[in-house]
Amino acid sequence: MDYDRKIDHIRRQMPAIQNCIYFNIGWASPMPVPVDEAIRGQAQRELTLGRVGPAATAAREDAMARARAAVARVIGASPEEIALTFSATEAMNIVVWGLDWQEGDELISTNLENPAGLMPLYMVRERKGVKLHLVDLHYGEVDAVEAIAAAITPRTRLIMFSEVTYSTGALLPVRRIVELAHENDILVLVDAAQSCGAIPVKVHENGADFYAISGHKWLCGPEGTGALYARRDRWETIAPTYVGVYSDLQHGLGGGLNLQPNARRFEGSTRNYPNLIGQEAGILWLEGEVGFPWAMECIAGLMHRARQLLGGVKNLSILTPPEAGGLLSFAIAGIDAEDLDSKLAQQRIFTRWVDEPRCVRISLGFYNTEEELERLTEVLQVLARR
Repeated sequence: MDYDRKIDHIRRQMPAIQNCIYFNIGWASPMPVPVDEAIRGQAQRELTLGRVGPAATAAREDAMARARAAVARVIGASPEEIALTFSATEAMNIVVWGLDWQEGDELISTNLENPAGLMPLYMVRERKGVKLHLVDLHYGEVDAVEAIAAAITPRTRLIMFSEVTYSTGALLPVRRIVELAHENDILVLVDAAQSCGAIPVKVHENGADFYAISGHKWLCGPEGTGALYARRDRWETIAPTYVGVYSDLQHGLGGGLNLQPNARRFEGSTRNYPNLIGQEAGILWLEGEVGFPWAMECIAGLMHRARQLLGGVKNLSILTPPEAGGLLSFAIAGIDAEDLDSKLAQQRIFTRWVDEPRCVRISLGFYNTEEELERLTEVLQVLARR
Protein backbone atom coordinates (compact mmCIF):
# COMPACT_ATOMS: atom_id res chain seq x y z
CA MET A 1 0.00 0.00 0.00
CA ASP A 2 1.46 3.38 -0.99
CA TYR A 3 1.77 6.24 1.51
CA ASP A 4 -1.30 8.21 0.37
CA ARG A 5 -3.61 5.21 0.60
CA LYS A 6 -2.17 4.10 3.92
CA ILE A 7 -2.34 7.49 5.62
CA ASP A 8 -5.92 7.91 4.38
CA HIS A 9 -6.82 4.48 5.75
CA ILE A 10 -5.24 5.29 9.11
CA ARG A 11 -6.80 8.72 9.40
CA ARG A 12 -10.27 7.32 8.70
CA GLN A 13 -9.82 5.11 11.77
CA MET A 14 -9.21 8.14 14.02
CA PRO A 15 -12.46 10.16 14.02
CA ALA A 16 -11.12 12.87 16.35
CA ILE A 17 -8.79 14.19 13.65
CA GLN A 18 -11.49 14.64 11.02
CA ASN A 19 -12.51 18.13 12.12
CA CYS A 20 -9.34 19.49 13.67
CA ILE A 21 -5.57 19.46 13.38
CA TYR A 22 -4.45 17.22 16.23
CA PHE A 23 -0.89 18.10 17.25
CA ASN A 24 -1.16 16.78 20.80
CA ILE A 25 -0.61 13.03 20.89
CA GLY A 26 1.98 13.83 23.56
CA TRP A 27 -0.93 14.64 25.87
CA ALA A 28 -3.34 11.95 24.69
CA SER A 29 -3.68 10.25 21.33
CA PRO A 30 -6.79 10.47 19.18
CA MET A 31 -8.44 7.13 19.91
CA PRO A 32 -8.44 4.65 17.01
CA VAL A 33 -11.73 2.95 16.20
CA PRO A 34 -10.34 -0.58 16.93
CA VAL A 35 -9.46 0.55 20.46
CA ASP A 36 -12.93 1.95 21.03
CA GLU A 37 -14.47 -1.26 19.68
CA ALA A 38 -12.30 -3.39 21.97
CA ILE A 39 -13.27 -1.36 25.04
CA ARG A 40 -16.95 -1.42 24.15
CA GLY A 41 -16.82 -5.14 23.42
CA GLN A 42 -15.38 -5.96 26.83
CA ALA A 43 -17.83 -3.64 28.58
CA GLN A 44 -20.70 -5.33 26.74
CA ARG A 45 -19.47 -8.78 27.76
CA GLU A 46 -19.33 -7.66 31.36
CA LEU A 47 -22.82 -6.18 31.06
CA THR A 48 -24.44 -9.25 29.54
CA LEU A 49 -22.40 -12.11 31.02
CA GLY A 50 -21.50 -10.58 34.36
CA ARG A 51 -18.17 -10.01 36.07
CA VAL A 52 -18.01 -13.08 38.29
CA GLY A 53 -17.49 -16.80 37.88
CA PRO A 54 -14.55 -18.98 36.78
CA ALA A 55 -14.79 -17.88 33.13
CA ALA A 56 -14.77 -14.19 34.05
CA THR A 57 -11.81 -14.70 36.39
CA ALA A 58 -9.83 -16.53 33.73
CA ALA A 59 -10.67 -13.84 31.17
CA ARG A 60 -9.37 -11.11 33.49
CA GLU A 61 -6.10 -12.95 34.09
CA ASP A 62 -5.74 -13.47 30.34
CA ALA A 63 -6.39 -9.79 29.62
CA MET A 64 -3.68 -8.74 32.05
CA ALA A 65 -1.20 -11.26 30.64
CA ARG A 66 -1.85 -10.07 27.07
CA ALA A 67 -1.47 -6.42 28.07
CA ARG A 68 1.88 -7.13 29.74
CA ALA A 69 3.07 -9.10 26.72
CA ALA A 70 2.04 -6.30 24.35
CA VAL A 71 4.00 -3.66 26.29
CA ALA A 72 6.98 -6.00 26.54
CA ARG A 73 7.08 -6.42 22.75
CA VAL A 74 7.19 -2.66 22.21
CA ILE A 75 10.27 -2.14 24.38
CA GLY A 76 12.08 -5.43 23.83
CA ALA A 77 11.50 -6.78 27.33
CA SER A 78 10.01 -9.98 28.72
CA PRO A 79 6.44 -10.00 30.11
CA GLU A 80 7.83 -10.97 33.52
CA GLU A 81 9.55 -7.56 33.65
CA ILE A 82 6.29 -5.64 33.16
CA ALA A 83 3.90 -4.45 35.85
CA LEU A 84 0.64 -2.89 34.74
CA THR A 85 -0.08 0.57 36.15
CA PHE A 86 -2.69 3.27 35.73
CA SER A 87 -0.15 5.75 34.35
CA ALA A 88 3.53 6.53 33.91
CA THR A 89 3.26 8.66 37.05
CA GLU A 90 2.14 5.67 39.11
CA ALA A 91 5.07 3.70 37.71
CA MET A 92 7.47 6.42 38.81
CA ASN A 93 5.90 6.54 42.27
CA ILE A 94 6.38 2.77 42.62
CA VAL A 95 10.11 3.13 42.04
CA VAL A 96 10.69 6.33 44.01
CA TRP A 97 8.83 5.08 47.07
CA GLY A 98 10.26 1.58 46.74
CA LEU A 99 13.70 2.69 47.87
CA ASP A 100 14.63 2.73 51.55
CA TRP A 101 15.59 6.38 51.69
CA GLN A 102 17.69 7.70 54.53
CA GLU A 103 17.89 11.36 55.48
CA GLY A 104 20.72 12.95 53.53
CA ASP A 105 20.43 10.58 50.54
CA GLU A 106 20.38 12.32 47.18
CA LEU A 107 18.64 11.96 43.85
CA ILE A 108 19.15 13.70 40.53
CA SER A 109 16.72 14.86 37.87
CA THR A 110 16.64 17.65 35.28
CA ASN A 111 15.00 21.02 34.67
CA LEU A 112 13.08 19.59 31.69
CA GLU A 113 10.89 17.08 33.49
CA ASN A 114 7.12 16.88 33.49
CA PRO A 115 5.69 18.04 36.84
CA ALA A 116 3.96 14.64 37.06
CA GLY A 117 7.40 13.04 37.26
CA LEU A 118 8.82 15.62 39.64
CA MET A 119 6.00 15.46 42.16
CA PRO A 120 7.08 12.08 43.62
CA LEU A 121 10.59 13.50 43.97
CA TYR A 122 9.32 16.59 45.76
CA MET A 123 7.29 14.45 48.13
CA VAL A 124 10.12 12.09 49.01
CA ARG A 125 12.26 15.17 49.63
CA GLU A 126 9.65 16.53 52.02
CA ARG A 127 8.93 13.30 53.85
CA LYS A 128 12.33 11.62 53.90
CA GLY A 129 14.79 14.51 53.98
CA VAL A 130 16.28 13.54 50.62
CA LYS A 131 18.29 16.14 48.71
CA LEU A 132 17.11 16.74 45.15
CA HIS A 133 19.43 18.07 42.44
CA LEU A 134 17.79 19.38 39.25
CA VAL A 135 20.57 19.73 36.72
CA ASP A 136 20.13 22.52 34.19
CA LEU A 137 20.14 21.23 30.61
CA HIS A 138 18.74 24.54 29.24
CA TYR A 139 16.50 23.37 26.35
CA GLY A 140 18.26 20.01 26.13
CA GLU A 141 21.32 20.96 24.09
CA VAL A 142 23.61 20.82 27.15
CA ASP A 143 25.57 17.57 27.49
CA ALA A 144 23.36 15.66 29.92
CA VAL A 145 26.07 13.16 30.87
CA GLU A 146 28.50 15.89 31.91
CA ALA A 147 25.82 17.82 33.78
CA ILE A 148 24.64 14.75 35.70
CA ALA A 149 28.21 13.61 36.41
CA ALA A 150 28.92 16.96 38.05
CA ALA A 151 25.93 16.48 40.39
CA ILE A 152 26.76 12.95 41.55
CA THR A 153 27.98 12.52 45.13
CA PRO A 154 28.57 9.42 47.28
CA ARG A 155 25.01 9.87 48.62
CA THR A 156 23.30 9.77 45.19
CA ARG A 157 20.98 6.76 44.93
CA LEU A 158 18.69 7.45 41.99
CA ILE A 159 18.75 9.35 38.69
CA MET A 160 15.36 10.03 37.12
CA PHE A 161 15.04 11.68 33.71
CA SER A 162 12.91 11.65 30.56
CA GLU A 163 14.18 9.86 27.49
CA VAL A 164 12.32 12.49 25.45
CA THR A 165 11.66 15.60 27.53
CA TYR A 166 8.03 16.68 27.60
CA SER A 167 8.84 20.40 27.43
CA THR A 168 11.19 20.70 24.46
CA GLY A 169 11.31 17.17 23.02
CA ALA A 170 15.04 16.85 23.62
CA LEU A 171 16.31 13.28 23.28
CA LEU A 172 18.60 12.39 26.17
CA PRO A 173 21.28 9.67 25.85
CA VAL A 174 19.87 6.91 28.02
CA ARG A 175 22.65 4.39 27.53
CA ARG A 176 25.44 6.84 28.37
CA ILE A 177 23.62 8.08 31.47
CA VAL A 178 22.98 4.50 32.58
CA GLU A 179 26.66 3.63 32.18
CA LEU A 180 27.63 6.66 34.26
CA ALA A 181 25.09 5.80 36.94
CA HIS A 182 26.01 2.14 37.21
CA GLU A 183 29.71 3.01 37.46
CA ASN A 184 28.70 4.85 40.63
CA ASP A 185 26.26 2.19 41.89
CA ILE A 186 23.23 4.41 41.20
CA LEU A 187 19.84 3.27 39.93
CA VAL A 188 18.21 4.80 36.83
CA LEU A 189 14.50 5.48 36.34
CA VAL A 190 13.51 6.62 32.85
CA ASP A 191 10.29 8.50 32.16
CA ALA A 192 9.28 7.05 28.78
CA ALA A 193 5.91 8.79 28.46
CA GLN A 194 7.12 10.70 25.38
CA SER A 195 9.40 8.04 23.91
CA CYS A 196 7.65 4.67 24.10
CA GLY A 197 5.85 4.33 20.77
CA ALA A 198 7.42 7.44 19.23
CA ILE A 199 11.04 6.30 18.92
CA PRO A 200 12.69 2.86 19.10
CA VAL A 201 13.10 1.77 22.73
CA LYS A 202 15.19 -1.30 23.58
CA VAL A 203 15.51 -1.55 27.33
CA HIS A 204 17.83 -4.55 27.40
CA GLU A 205 20.28 -2.73 25.15
CA ASN A 206 20.48 0.53 27.10
CA GLY A 207 20.56 -1.17 30.50
CA ALA A 208 18.14 1.11 32.36
CA ASP A 209 16.81 -0.27 35.63
CA PHE A 210 13.25 1.03 35.34
CA TYR A 211 11.03 2.53 32.64
CA ALA A 212 7.77 4.36 33.34
CA ILE A 213 5.40 3.96 30.38
CA SER A 214 2.20 5.78 29.48
CA GLY A 215 -0.54 3.89 27.63
CA HIS A 216 -2.70 6.76 26.37
CA LYS A 217 -0.14 8.78 24.43
CA TRP A 218 2.02 7.33 21.64
CA LEU A 219 0.66 3.81 22.28
CA CYS A 220 -2.89 4.92 21.38
CA GLY A 221 -4.58 3.26 24.34
CA PRO A 222 -7.22 4.63 26.73
CA GLU A 223 -6.43 6.87 29.67
CA GLY A 224 -5.86 5.06 32.93
CA THR A 225 -3.33 2.64 31.40
CA GLY A 226 0.44 2.41 31.71
CA ALA A 227 3.24 0.11 32.76
CA LEU A 228 6.44 -0.18 34.72
CA TYR A 229 9.41 -2.02 33.28
CA ALA A 230 11.58 -3.39 36.09
CA ARG A 231 14.78 -5.07 35.00
CA ARG A 232 14.94 -8.69 36.06
CA ASP A 233 17.81 -8.22 38.50
CA ARG A 234 16.11 -5.22 40.15
CA TRP A 235 12.91 -6.88 41.37
CA GLU A 236 14.32 -7.23 44.88
CA THR A 237 15.98 -3.80 44.85
CA ILE A 238 12.79 -1.86 45.50
CA ALA A 239 10.00 -2.85 47.87
CA PRO A 240 6.32 -2.54 46.94
CA THR A 241 4.86 0.43 48.79
CA TYR A 242 1.30 -0.82 48.45
CA VAL A 243 0.20 -4.35 47.67
CA GLY A 244 -2.95 -6.28 46.78
CA VAL A 245 -3.98 -9.77 45.84
CA TYR A 246 -2.23 -9.56 42.47
CA SER A 247 1.05 -8.70 44.20
CA ASP A 248 0.99 -12.04 45.99
CA LEU A 249 1.80 -15.42 44.50
CA GLN A 250 -1.12 -17.01 46.37
CA HIS A 251 -3.47 -14.02 46.03
CA GLY A 252 -3.11 -13.39 49.76
CA LEU A 253 -4.50 -16.80 50.72
CA GLY A 254 -1.27 -18.19 52.15
CA GLY A 255 -1.62 -16.57 55.57
CA GLY A 256 1.30 -14.22 54.93
CA LEU A 257 3.17 -12.21 52.35
CA ASN A 258 4.42 -14.24 49.40
CA LEU A 259 5.29 -11.73 46.70
CA GLN A 260 5.22 -12.59 43.02
CA PRO A 261 8.73 -13.59 41.82
CA ASN A 262 8.57 -11.00 39.01
CA ALA A 263 7.43 -7.44 38.30
CA ARG A 264 3.82 -8.38 39.05
CA ARG A 265 4.67 -7.81 42.72
CA PHE A 266 4.24 -4.10 41.94
CA GLU A 267 0.62 -4.54 40.82
CA GLY A 268 -2.22 -4.18 43.29
CA SER A 269 -5.74 -5.44 42.88
CA THR A 270 -8.78 -4.74 40.73
CA ARG A 271 -8.20 -3.24 37.28
CA ASN A 272 -10.43 -1.57 34.71
CA TYR A 273 -10.65 -4.56 32.39
CA PRO A 274 -12.23 -2.80 29.39
CA ASN A 275 -9.29 -0.39 29.55
CA LEU A 276 -6.81 -3.26 29.70
CA ILE A 277 -8.36 -4.73 26.58
CA GLY A 278 -8.08 -1.28 25.01
CA GLN A 279 -4.43 -0.99 26.03
CA GLU A 280 -3.58 -4.17 24.19
CA ALA A 281 -5.79 -3.19 21.24
CA GLY A 282 -3.89 0.05 20.73
CA ILE A 283 -0.58 -1.78 20.53
CA LEU A 284 -2.00 -4.49 18.27
CA TRP A 285 -3.31 -1.80 15.91
CA LEU A 286 0.07 -0.06 15.88
CA GLU A 287 1.86 -3.36 15.28
CA GLY A 288 -0.50 -4.56 12.59
CA GLU A 289 -2.28 -1.88 10.57
CA VAL A 290 0.16 0.97 11.20
CA GLY A 291 3.54 -0.67 11.84
CA PHE A 292 5.87 0.83 14.41
CA PRO A 293 8.81 1.31 11.97
CA TRP A 294 6.51 3.11 9.50
CA ALA A 295 5.02 5.27 12.25
CA MET A 296 8.42 6.28 13.61
CA GLU A 297 9.71 7.06 10.14
CA CYS A 298 6.67 9.31 9.57
CA ILE A 299 7.25 11.10 12.87
CA ALA A 300 10.90 11.75 12.05
CA GLY A 301 9.99 13.06 8.59
CA LEU A 302 7.33 15.37 9.99
CA MET A 303 9.81 16.71 12.55
CA HIS A 304 12.25 17.57 9.77
CA ARG A 305 9.54 19.30 7.74
CA ALA A 306 8.21 21.19 10.77
CA ARG A 307 11.66 22.64 11.42
CA GLN A 308 11.85 23.81 7.83
CA LEU A 309 8.43 25.44 7.84
CA LEU A 310 8.43 27.01 11.30
CA GLY A 311 12.00 28.17 10.87
CA GLY A 312 10.72 30.58 8.25
CA VAL A 313 8.15 32.29 10.52
CA LYS A 314 9.24 35.77 11.52
CA ASN A 315 9.84 36.30 15.26
CA LEU A 316 9.47 32.55 15.93
CA SER A 317 12.18 30.72 17.85
CA ILE A 318 12.45 26.93 17.84
CA LEU A 319 13.54 25.71 21.27
CA THR A 320 13.84 22.00 20.49
CA PRO A 321 17.46 20.90 19.95
CA PRO A 322 18.46 18.84 16.88
CA GLU A 323 18.46 15.56 18.83
CA ALA A 324 14.76 15.17 19.55
CA GLY A 325 11.81 12.81 19.61
CA GLY A 326 8.39 13.64 18.21
CA LEU A 327 7.90 16.93 20.05
CA LEU A 328 8.76 20.39 18.72
CA SER A 329 8.56 23.48 20.93
CA PHE A 330 8.64 27.10 19.86
CA ALA A 331 7.90 30.63 21.04
CA ILE A 332 6.87 33.81 19.22
CA ALA A 333 8.23 37.08 20.52
CA GLY A 334 5.51 39.23 22.09
CA ILE A 335 2.90 36.45 22.42
CA ASP A 336 2.57 34.49 25.64
CA ALA A 337 2.60 30.74 25.16
CA GLU A 338 -0.78 30.15 26.82
CA ASP A 339 -2.35 32.89 24.72
CA LEU A 340 -0.78 31.50 21.54
CA ASP A 341 -2.06 28.01 22.35
CA SER A 342 -5.56 29.44 22.85
CA LYS A 343 -5.44 31.34 19.56
CA LEU A 344 -4.41 28.17 17.72
CA ALA A 345 -7.26 26.26 19.36
CA GLN A 346 -9.68 28.87 18.02
CA GLN A 347 -8.50 27.79 14.56
CA ARG A 348 -9.10 24.13 15.49
CA ILE A 349 -5.36 23.51 15.76
CA PHE A 350 -4.75 21.71 19.03
CA THR A 351 -1.30 22.05 20.60
CA ARG A 352 -0.28 22.58 24.23
CA TRP A 353 1.57 25.28 26.08
CA VAL A 354 4.43 24.61 28.47
CA ASP A 355 5.27 26.74 31.48
CA GLU A 356 9.02 26.16 31.73
CA PRO A 357 10.46 27.03 29.32
CA ARG A 358 7.51 29.18 28.29
CA CYS A 359 6.59 27.83 24.86
CA VAL A 360 4.05 26.04 22.69
CA ARG A 361 4.63 22.38 21.90
CA ILE A 362 3.40 20.35 18.97
CA SER A 363 3.39 16.56 19.09
CA LEU A 364 3.76 15.10 15.63
CA GLY A 365 1.87 11.84 15.32
CA PHE A 366 2.25 9.42 12.43
CA TYR A 367 -1.28 10.40 11.32
CA ASN A 368 -0.38 14.07 10.82
CA THR A 369 0.29 15.40 7.33
CA GLU A 370 2.50 17.98 5.67
CA GLU A 371 -0.63 19.90 4.71
CA GLU A 372 -1.49 20.25 8.39
CA LEU A 373 1.98 21.61 9.10
CA GLU A 374 1.55 24.10 6.27
CA ARG A 375 -1.77 25.24 7.75
CA LEU A 376 -0.13 25.67 11.18
CA THR A 377 2.63 27.73 9.56
CA GLU A 378 0.12 30.00 7.80
CA VAL A 379 -1.73 30.71 11.05
CA LEU A 380 1.51 31.34 12.95
CA GLN A 381 2.70 33.76 10.27
CA VAL A 382 -0.48 35.79 10.67
CA LEU A 383 -0.25 35.78 14.47
CA ALA A 384 3.44 36.71 14.40
CA ARG A 385 2.77 39.70 12.14
CA ARG A 386 0.11 40.97 14.56
